[in-house]
Amino acid sequence: MRLLFLAIAALLFAPQPTQAQGRVVLKENFSGTELNSAIWIKRDGCPHEVGVDNTCFNPANVLVGGGYLHLKLTQGTLGRKYDGASIATCQHGYGWPCKNILRQFRPPVRFEARIKYAAVGGLWQNFWAVGTDRAEPSELDIAEVRGALPKTLTCHVHITNTDPHKHYNMKIQLPFNFSKGFHKYWMKYPNRDTVSFGTYWHGVPLLCGKHKVTNINAIAPIFEAKTSTNYGALGGPPKTPSQFQVDWFKVIKP
Repeated sequence: MRLLFLAIAALLFAPQPTQAQGRVVLKENFSGTELNSAIWIKRDGCPHEVGVDNTCFNPANVLVGGGYLHLKLTQGTLGRKYDGASIATCQHGYGWPCKNILRQFRPPVRFEARIKYAAVGGLWQNFWAVGTDRAEPSELDIAEVRGALPKTLTCHVHITNTDPHKHYNMKIQLPFNFSKGFHKYWMKYPNRDTVSFGTYWHGVPLLCGKHKVTNINAIAPIFEAKTSTNYGALGGPPKTPSQFQVDWFKVIKP
């Protein structure tokens, strides 16, 4: 009888699942000395898209070491003033949708990453996701930061179609400096019409923003370091070399 009572009590008072719990379907610890090419593609070349007019993407600026992913911004060697760094689970930046998709994830899904951003003016750092099944832009910025504003987290939805909310910008003031150690950032994508972004403070989720999207069926994660001649927004020009680091990345299903 006593054993039965203890078993029932254990069920009744067991900790309830939180939003962060679920089944981890991918965890990348960035161990070793090389990026896992079965999961990630390094971006290469000098794009003609808005916001990177003075930046080329150099695969040499993507480094793995000491248990971290390092994404660097350096002086340019590829024909523009700066070399940036970008990785994704698809080949993005060459038209829509992504080419050569190595990993894509359908809702319901949650992305999380533990990141140490840099407080470097002019350095544009982003943990984001892109739609992989659409022939038009579908950008979900999870934790996009300007190094000149180390207590501001911005998150965005950019959908270029007939959606009246095709560009929606959100931000919060953080109770911490994102350059002082590693912090966790998340995106929750429970269905094809809603997305939310945020971080944690002492284990409690902080919401950066929540917004409707338009039927994005699959997404791929991206990490990116770059800059732009729009230094007024970024607080630059940047000091080089500079970098931000990623400790781990998780994909979680309910």
